[in-house]
Amino acid sequence: MSALLWLALSCNGDDGPHDVADSSVDSPVDSPVDSSADPGQDSVPVEWVELTGDCVEPDGLGEDPLQPTGSIRLTQETPGQSWFVELIDLEVDGDRIYGAGQGGVTAYDISDPANPTNPGHYPPDNSNQGRFHRVEVVGEDLVAATHREAFLEVLDFSDPSVPTSVFQHEGYGLEGMAHLDERLYVSQRGGSLLVFSTDDWSHVEHTGFGENTWELASDGSSWLYAADNAGLIPISLADPDAPAVQATVDMGGVLHAVVDGDWMYAAQASRGVAVLERSDPAAPELVTMIPVSGSAVQISVGDSVLWIADHEGLATWDVSDPTSPSPTGHQVSEQFALSVAHVGDVGWLGDWNILSSWTLEPGSPELDIGRSELDLSSGQTTAAFRNWGASTLTLAGVDQVDGLTVEASSLTLEPGEEGTLRFTWTGGDLDQPICLASADADEPLQQLILLAGDNPSKLGEAAIDFTLPDLDGNEYTLSDHLGQPVVLAYFATW
Repeated sequence: MSALLWLALSCNGDDGPHDVADSSVDSPVDSPVDSSADPGQDSVPVEWVELTGDCVEPDGLGEDPLQPTGSIRLTQETPGQSWFVELIDLEVDGDRIYGAGQGGVTAYDISDPANPTNPGHYPPDNSNQGRFHRVEVVGEDLVAATHREAFLEVLDFSDPSVPTSVFQHEGYGLEGMAHLDERLYVSQRGGSLLVFSTDDWSHVEHTGFGENTWELASDGSSWLYAADNAGLIPISLADPDAPAVQATVDMGGVLHAVVDGDWMYAAQASRGVAVLERSDPAAPELVTMIPVSGSAVQISVGDSVLWIADHEGLATWDVSDPTSPSPTGHQVSEQFALSVAHVGDVGWLGDWNILSSWTLEPGSPELDIGRSELDLSSGQTTAAFRNWGASTLTLAGVDQVDGLTVEASSLTLEPGEEGTLRFTWTGGDLDQPICLASADADEPLQQLILLAGDNPSKLGEAAIDFTLPDLDGNEYTLSDHLGQPVVLAYFATW
C-alpha cells in the first residue's frame, strides 16, 4: 500500500500567488452536491430543516457501542522495549496475536484482553532493522512472514523472548499467504503462486496467476481467493499441489478478503467492503456493498459481526443477514488503523504502533460528519453526515451565530443512512469553531471549523519559503524557482 500527496506550487514572483492543490491516492472523492436535491435522488427537492437551539448535550444518552478494553503501545521511546510501527497485519493463534510491520514480527499475549503484553519480537535484538508485510501461523509457535522486497521467512516463537529463524526463501514480490493442511500458499507479484510443504519447506511454483496480489484467503477446505488489483481471483485446490486458477471476479481492486461459509467479504479501500455469495465457489457473486468512513484495508468476521479497519478507526457491522448488513458502531482511533482481527466477541485493532481490544454492545447511534473544516467564502457549502450506529440518530442543536444558518436534509437518520448539512453565511470574514449536538453517545458535541473571507484555506496564498534536500542530498530552495512551476511529491510506502 502506498500514499502520495502532490503539491503543485506556481512560483510567479514575490507578489504573485503560489497556488496549492492536493490529492491523495485511494482517498474518497467528494462529489458536488446539488443543494436543491436530495443527495441520493437528484430529481427530488430537499426540504431543508433549520437547526435551532443551542449546542447542549441531549438527555438520555446510551452507552457507546464500541468500548475499549485494553491496549499496548510499542515505541522507540521506552528503553529496552521492542520497537514497532506500521502494524499492517494481525494473525490470531489461541491466546497469542502476531503482528507484522515496520519493526519485524511481534507476539502479543492476549490471554487477558484488558492487559495485553509483548513477550517477544523478531529480530530479538531490537535492532529496528526488521520489516515484514504479512504474517501467517503455520504450526504450533511457528509463523511465516513475507517481506515483499526480499524474502519469505519462517520463525519459531516457542521461546517468544528469543524467537529464531528456521527457514528463509529469497524472492522479490512475496506477499499474501494462506496455510491449509500441510501447505503454505504464497503469492508472488508478477504472476506466480508458490506452494510450500511445511514438512520440509520444499516448494513448487505456478505461473499465470494474478499480477499484484495483496493477500490470500482460504475457505478452510478446498478454495483460495486472491485479493488482487484486478479483482477477486478464485483458486481451486482440488489438487492441493496444482492450484487451478479460475476466472477473475471483475470488481475492482481488492486489498483483503475473508470467507465465512457461503459468504465472502472483500475490502476495497474507499469503495467499502463488498459482500459476495459463493454458492458456486468458483464464481462468487457480488450482492451488496458496505460503505466505510475512510478506506477499508483489512477485515475480520465471526459470530455475525464484521470488523473493519478503515484507516480512520474501527467499524462494525451486523452481517447476520449478509444480504442486508447494518452498522453497529464506529470508533475513530488514536493513530492510523491498518489491521484488525477478532477473538470471540473481542475485536483487536492494529492502530499504527498500538494494539487495542474492543467489545461491542450495539444500541446507540454514531454520528460521522464527512468534513471538519468548511469554507463559506462563497456564502454556502454542504457536508455529508451519516449514522454508523444501530439506532436512530437525532440532531439536537447547533451554536447560534449571527449571519449563519445551518440546515439539514433531515434531523433524524436511521442506521446506515446519510444526509446533508447546508451552511449559509451572510456575514464577512469568519474563522471560528461551532458546536453541533446530537444523540451520539460517545461524542454528543462535535466541533466544526467555519472559515470565510480571503483565502481562508490558504489556497492561492504565497507559500512559505523553504530549503529541502532530495534523495541524493542536493538542496533546493523554493524561492530559487520563482516564475517556474514546482511540483513536490511527498510519499510513504508500506
